[in-house]
Amino acid sequence: MAVSSYQIKPLESSNYATWSTDVRFLLHEKNCFEIVAGKETAPDSKEENMRELKDFNIRQRLALSILYLNISTEYRSIIENVTDPVEAWKLLRDNFRPDNRSYHLKLFGEFFQCRIQPNEKLNIFSSRLKRICDQLEEMGKPMEETYQCYQLLKCLPSKFDSIVQNILRWTDETFKYKDVLLELIAEETRIDFRDGLSLQRNQHEMFSVQKSKIKCHYCGKFGHFRRECRNGTAASSGTSNRRSRTYRKGPELRQHPSVSSLIGSSVTS
Repeated sequence: MAVSSYQIKPLESSNYATWSTDVRFLLHEKNCFEIVAGKETAPDSKEENMRELKDFNIRQRLALSILYLNISTEYRSIIENVTDPVEAWKLLRDNFRPDNRSYHLKLFGEFFQCRIQPNEKLNIFSSRLKRICDQLEEMGKPMEETYQCYQLLKCLPSKFDSIVQNILRWTDETFKYKDVLLELIAEETRIDFRDGLSLQRNQHEMFSVQKSKIKCHYCGKFGHFRRECRNGTAASSGTSNRRSRTYRKGPELRQHPSVSSLIGSSVTS
């Protein structure tokens, strides 16, 4: 069975930040990341735990395979003799993560320069912002959640001004990144719905203006088509009624002479 169908760019000397994020989500999807992070350990090898132990060993081997197969071939030797995914993850981090102040400064600048793009959806913008925060957290320099909320709010288009002012009045207990994002997405949905109705209304008004320049080929007046003309409809309906009455009347039947009249005429002759 294949380990994964995801296309993750193999780990190289310059892409550890994006690679670690992609692999971490893959490990989460396979229910293996808690093992790699050292938060889940093997259960005791007791008889009543044999099923749980077997499941743990399967996921542990799967986690190690995911790490190994998503490394560039030239760097696989770093963990090829390692049997513990926790140790493998640590070795890769120590060898590839740029753990220095210059890189920290670079990510710090990217965070505060992150802006929503024209016509970009909020969930896409949020994912870009969250990716930078995840990289800072991996370095041991996590960005405070309050600053994450501020960065999410400060660069939105003017159509969000009302909801932003409302969110800024929230208490500290409710001013959380997840709740702020959900409220903004709900507002974005309302704005899109309102803009959609406005667009339909404008299109209808534009069509009405254009229709006022149309001349009816039946009555010669402007503002309607021939098929919509009242005069044309009445005339055509009257013609159709006459035709239907004609068709219903049908041809008259010719009366044949009776048998007695035929006998009488023959006797007289």
